Amino acid sequence: MCCKSLCYNILRSCPSFGMPVAISSCSHSVPDTGCRVSLYGRLRRWSATRRVTKSKAYIASMKSDLKNMVLAQESYFTEYNTYVADHTDANFVLLWTPTTGVVPAIGGASATTFNATATHAGSPGTTCGVYAGAGARPGGAPATMNEGEVACW
Repeated sequence: MCCKSLCYNILRSCPSFGMPVAISSCSHSVPDTGCRVSLYGRLRRWSATRRVTKSKAYIASMKSDLKNMVLAQESYFTEYNTYVADHTDANFVLLWTPTTGVVPAIGGASATTFNATATHAGSPGTTCGVYAGAGARPGGAPATMNEGEVACW
């Protein structure tokens, strides 16, 4: 069996690879060595790319949740003349709930200001945040962060 056939049979018998592989690049005459090396290299590159893509998706999820939280905070403010300090507040839950995996925290909430941060277990070391009101910037946020703007650090 030539190397191309072996590579094709490996991929065909294992559909969980879920990635495109150019079988024609497998040009070694020794099936064991050529195919394994080629597939191993491709799988490592694909796996690294997938991790980066997943991390970007988690960050996008945190940013989206924080943008939606700002809208919910404004709605809550319109009704109660104050910002909510606890995202599990019964009236606030009707307006906003976080995406699965996103861990929000609201800090410094008052009648005129609030700040919020979000983390995700799938993106360790990354925190996203937003604030409204003078001097309510979340701790650890970059100095260049503007009010109402979601930023990650």
